[in-house]
Amino acid sequence: MTDTEKIMRKVLKKAPTAKMLFDSEKNLYIDVNGVNLSEEHLLPPTKDPQKAWEMADLSLKMTQNFNRTHPLRAEFYSSKETKKRINRRKKTHGDFTSRELF
Repeated sequence: MTDTEKIMRKVLKKAPTAKMLFDSEKNLYIDVNGVNLSEEHLLPPTKDPQKAWEMADLSLKMTQNFNRTHPLRAEFYSSKETKKRINRRKKTHGDFTSRELF
């Protein structure tokens, strides 16, 4: 299995609807539900298929990290169950924001 196939499988596992397309300047990009993953994160255009899949993988990783670490994440996914789980965790492990470190 080539490197391109490995990267393509990885991207397709995260985004099953991903497909490679050409833009008006004959540059390759990976499209997921009408979104150009390279443009979304301001990655440079490429004519190499392997680079296109690598940039799509990088873009999906950045999106995942952003969603995981964003300070307003709780507002994006707020639900009663989520808030209960967070409060239960704070009671068990303590609230580290109010503790002194030294």
